[in-house]
Amino acid sequence: MAVNIRQVNLGIGLKAQTDLATVNSNADFIRPTKINRALANVPLNTESNAEDLGKDDEFETQSFVTNWDMNDTWEMDATSEMLSWAFAFGLGSSADSAPAVGAYRHTATPQSSGIDLPSFSICEKLPSNGSYLDRVMIGNVVQALTVQLNSGVGRQNAKLIVEVAGTGKKTEPSSVTLPSVTTLHRLNAASATISINGTNYVTGGNIISCEFGFRNNVRLDQAFYPGSGVQSGGQIRGRMEHGDREIFLRFVARLRTSEDAFTKIANQTTGTAAITLQGALITGSTYHDMSATFHQVVFGTAVIAEDNGIATVQVECRVQKHASNGTVTWYATNELPLVGTET
Repeated sequence: MAVNIRQVNLGIGLKAQTDLATVNSNADFIRPTKINRALANVPLNTESNAEDLGKDDEFETQSFVTNWDMNDTWEMDATSEMLSWAFAFGLGSSADSAPAVGAYRHTATPQSSGIDLPSFSICEKLPSNGSYLDRVMIGNVVQALTVQLNSGVGRQNAKLIVEVAGTGKKTEPSSVTLPSVTTLHRLNAASATISINGTNYVTGGNIISCEFGFRNNVRLDQAFYPGSGVQSGGQIRGRMEHGDREIFLRFVARLRTSEDAFTKIANQTTGTAAITLQGALITGSTYHDMSATFHQVVFGTAVIAEDNGIATVQVECRVQKHASNGTVTWYATNELPLVGTET
């Protein structure tokens, strides 16, 4: 009998693994949903002897197991819960505070100590009893995260995309007991405030879209080394370290009569950028929300374009390190006590 892909149960470690090789405990899994229908890609790679000398011709006579890989992509609604998770694991450092009883604010900044990224486990069961698929991937990290705010109605107007890279280590069957589907609180792009380099782009209805994110550029090849580990004859990664990290911010706005983006490029004017979203009330005056502050940005490029016949300007920002405040501070507020490496 066939099984519908929609029957898959997905689990992800809310807190960091104790080490790269140890799966998250059952209590540390949450069960979010995602939009894209692809499951994790965990191939066992092989090589052939086709190009070897001494066997008369170019045809393969043997193949060899080399290594396991793991990559995954999660496309989901921009919710306060998954934004706090993505910020904590993506930037590498996160601290929690309590703005109100029962509300928790998770404030993330790029990690400054070491290059080893915090890792988490991903579990997939298809269907819920795992009779078709029951596996847990261990030692995964955030390769990149992107937050997209778009014009238009529906769930597409505020999205979170997380790219995952892993060691390739897995356990089948998983022995993981997943919780019920986690209640997630969506943040709608209609609530956005967007101020970049001295201009409020929401005022006057000028903004069309905005996208920001963080790339860790994980050192995947360097993670295979003598003694990194073996699983079913294939090598697995033994470390997950970030490479040269990148922070990006870009937006599209309607061209204004007072457009000064080109002057700001010519003068290399610097300023801050702040983007916020707000969702449902948690308690009192505290809401599910998100805030992304870029402490110093400069416009890199500005291009005239169009959107449905309306003249626009497409701006690519360069995110710089402020002398006192660093690069970025991103947070999300929700009802989750601890995320990532928070204790």
